[in-house]
Amino acid sequence: MEVKFPDKPTFLPNAALHLVGRVVLTVGELLIVESAGGSFVVDLDNWLSDELKGLIGFVIDVMGKVEKPYYVVRPEVVTSI
Repeated sequence: MEVKFPDKPTFLPNAALHLVGRVVLTVGELLIVESAGGSFVVDLDNWLSDELKGLIGFVIDVMGKVEKPYYVVRPEVVTSI
């Protein structure tokens, strides 16, 4: 699958991070992230990072309940699992 990556963000040293959720499944080259719930929602084409601000990938789809969605994430680097 050929995907155009959105521009990478630049993190400021003191930029706040928001907990989005946790990876619960891998499907081929994609990651499925279960939302942590709450009021913070991620839009399509937004990059996700780890707690050290290392880029993981970007959101290509949002599915499930509005209160607690699942995010489909295309990793920046695809590795075999």
